[in-house]
Amino acid sequence: MSNATDGPDPFYLTLGNVLKELRLRSGLTGDQLDHILTRAYLAKVEAGQVQPGLTIVRKLCETYGTPPSLMLIAVEARLARIPLQERAEQVLGECENHVLASCLSDENEVDLEKPIRTSRLEKLRAEIRQLSLQSQSNADIARKLGVSQRTVRRYLKD
Repeated sequence: MSNATDGPDPFYLTLGNVLKELRLRSGLTGDQLDHILTRAYLAKVEAGQVQPGLTIVRKLCETYGTPPSLMLIAVEARLARIPLQERAEQVLGECENHVLASCLSDENEVDLEKPIRTSRLEKLRAEIRQLSLQSQSNADIARKLGVSQRTVRRYLKD
């Protein structure tokens, strides 16, 4: 989290401040959160002196009635010194870009049970077939997709 020369980690300081603000706005005291963590540990979290686990952060957010994603966006906005609304819009754009780039998926859990490798192979097979339908040679398809001509032949055979 920190060392003697650098001081406390700005992320955890900001996280602690946001969590403290949420607690205060919820009208809760540290004693009222003893089902999640001790008052002493809460004080350290809110001071940015410790790195709370995801389970604790999730339970605190749940208690405060704030989604963890929104809490993290608030932390990022404060670290970047920009308005929360501006950071939220940036995050939405980043999410859309990741979905479009196939880094993230908006599929439900049932669809995600299919292994990623299988999904990629199916996508490659579809690309090969599409390029073949456009009358491109196997060599051109292989070069364009970065695969061997043998792979192209095998996927066209299936």
